[in-house]
Amino acid sequence: MYLKKAIGVYYQDHHLDIVVAGRTFSTMEHLGSLRISNCDQKEPFMVKTDIENFLAGLNVASENIIVTMTPDEVTYRHLVLPAEVEENLKEAIRLQMLNIVPAESEEYCFEYVTRSNDQSGALEIDLFLLPRERVLKIINFMKSIGLPPDAVTLNVFGLEKLLAQNKGMIQKPVFLVDLDSSAASIYLFENGGFSSFRHSIIQRETTELLDILKEVERCSAERRLPDDAEIELIFNFSDPAWADRLPEEEQTQFKGISALAPFENFTDDILHPSVAATYGLGKRKKILNLIPAELRKKSSAANFVPTAILGIATILLLLANLSRGYIQEANYIHFLEENIAKYQDQHREVMRVRRNIEDIRKEINTYQYVFQKPVSDLIILAELTEKVSEKTYLQQYIRSNNLEISGYTDSYQNLTERVESIPVFRSITQRGSITKKGDLENFHLIIQLEEQQ
Repeated sequence: MYLKKAIGVYYQDHHLDIVVAGRTFSTMEHLGSLRISNCDQKEPFMVKTDIENFLAGLNVASENIIVTMTPDEVTYRHLVLPAEVEENLKEAIRLQMLNIVPAESEEYCFEYVTRSNDQSGALEIDLFLLPRERVLKIINFMKSIGLPPDAVTLNVFGLEKLLAQNKGMIQKPVFLVDLDSSAASIYLFENGGFSSFRHSIIQRETTELLDILKEVERCSAERRLPDDAEIELIFNFSDPAWADRLPEEEQTQFKGISALAPFENFTDDILHPSVAATYGLGKRKKILNLIPAELRKKSSAANFVPTAILGIATILLLLANLSRGYIQEANYIHFLEENIAKYQDQHREVMRVRRNIEDIRKEINTYQYVFQKPVSDLIILAELTEKVSEKTYLQQYIRSNNLEISGYTDSYQNLTERVESIPVFRSITQRGSITKKGDLENFHLIIQLEEQQ
């Protein structure tokens, strides 16, 4: 008997990984997994049919669906704000967004985690932003395959929950290295909270594990961890081929995802969908959700709050509002709105100037490309025009590795002598036979060009 079930989905452009999990009174259990490869090349109704058959076999309804993403798909910033902005934190964050995203803040969905700093009294904010268009694309695709999402979130929040279950691990920095077929992702958690992320494009055939460990050292240096700091290093092989490359004598030195595996009855090679499913099984805790508020489900199992608690919270909020000074609050909000409007106007002007600069830069690059080619077409055409006779007519000009020209001339011998005198031509070869057309002779020359010094 399960108190709650959840469907975790790891969504990428080319495939879907789905994990279904259930929670009892004491444990979380894995109920089933499904991978759909090349889902972007299949008709949505075919993918939907496969998923419906999979869920029907597990006797699970398509609800409490959590879609997880990795941090390389979002814009992440760590902010430090004065504690005084806590009452109007969302507005303060929107102001910060004007300096981060290259568009209007309304075009982005954002979510944040507040981590207070007891020593300085400041607020430390982890801010995550994703283009609204990208979120809508995920929502529409998931609906088309029969899995309307309750939340679109990041895997780092679920990983924090898994680390919290291991008290000894959160006392030291933890590096989680996720190795895929073409990328290496390095997550750093300090004091149980996500603090840094590094994403590198790699080639599995030419990249050694020693190279990955050097990336971990760079990440540690960037975070200024002490050289003698004791760390935990965990490998997650999203591409199982990596595990086969571990030397037998060193396999015991590398911790696998079994150290974080959320299920007692199952350990998967791919951690991300399992993280999403366990996140959906959380007990009455808010899921950080990148879906815009107006598009969220009104009765989501993922964000369920008991009615009694909601009623108590509403009463407390009403009492707090009655005790405030309404005039001072209204004046302060008006002051904030004026500043926001001013900064938005300035931001629009800056973006307009940036767009103009980009257009000018593209034109300059185009001109530079023309003049900086190994041997410019303009130079070649100028030389040909100067050297050949007036009764030479060019019909074809093809530039690839060599130069190929053809046409008609009054004297083929005279033409070749003149062309050979052009400095940028290394060698000249006639293709085919020479025939006459009236007083003119045809030519078809293959010319090897000199390399520019």
